[in-house]
Formats: sequence, C-alpha cells, structure tokens
Amino acid sequence: MYCYVFSGPWKIQDNNVTLPAFTGNAGINAGIKAMLPYNATPMDYVLLYFNDELWDLLVQETNRFPVQYIAAKGDNLPRHSIARRWKPVKKADMKIFLGLYFLTGVVWKPELDQYWSTDPYTCTPGFGKAMSRTGGWPSCSFGISPTIKHTTLLTI
Repeated sequence: MYCYVFSGPWKIQDNNVTLPAFTGNAGINAGIKAMLPYNATPMDYVLLYFNDELWDLLVQETNRFPVQYIAAKGDNLPRHSIARRWKPVKKADMKIFLGLYFLTGVVWKPELDQYWSTDPYTCTPGFGKAMSRTGGWPSCSFGISPTIKHTTLLTI
C-alpha cells in the first residue's frame, strides 16, 4: 500500500502497511439506526454528519478569505476586480455547492466549465439549474487562500 507523506513536496512512500482482517459485523450501527426513522433516506444519514454547526463553519470559513483580502487591499482594489462583485456565501449556497461538488465525482468531466455546457450531446442540465457558472463555486470563483501550498486533490 502506498501513502502520501508531506515533508516538502508531495512524494509517494512505500510503507508496507498491513491491514488486519475485518472481524466486525457489517451494516449500520444500531445506535445510528435508533436516531433515524424506520424509512430513513440516504439524505437522513448525510444530515447526521452535516449538521447546522458544520454548515455554519463551512460558510464562515468560505467567507473569511474574501473579507480579509478586500480589507487588506482597501482603496488599492483594482476597479474591475472580481472582489468588487463578491457577495457573502449563504448556507443554502453552500449546500448546493457541496451537492454539485460531490456530483462531479459521479459525473466526471475534464474541465469545470463543461458542467454548464449547453451542447445537447454533453450537457448536464442539473448544474445550470442549481447554480449559474458565474454565481457559484464559492472557494474557486474568488481565489485560493495564499496559505494553501498544494491544491492537488489526492485519492487513495
């Protein structure tokens, strides 16, 4: 098994990790089942983890960088800067954004703009109905925080 180790640039290191055999009982924990109705939907399970406290934190942290950036620039903000059009992200926006973001893992396209394509052969109309291309993607449309050194997402 390979794992990604961060010590400067990303590199792959073979750690020869041995995983023990699974000996538990497969299925949903009885305590979790007791928290939900008998006819629970997949969204009911998602909402166990994505509670209001987490949504509020995601919105707060998404809005933090643009606020800091605009405050730091002050009067030096370029006249046509995207920051002049920035509006704070709301909880409803964040829910749509994350839903679409998760969906990009199911409906894969090589370029982000292609999710909003109107080409009859390659379009994914749900994206355009849920969020406009120019009005969405809160963390991407404004910019990446300068404290982030690596922006590559890795799947293990």
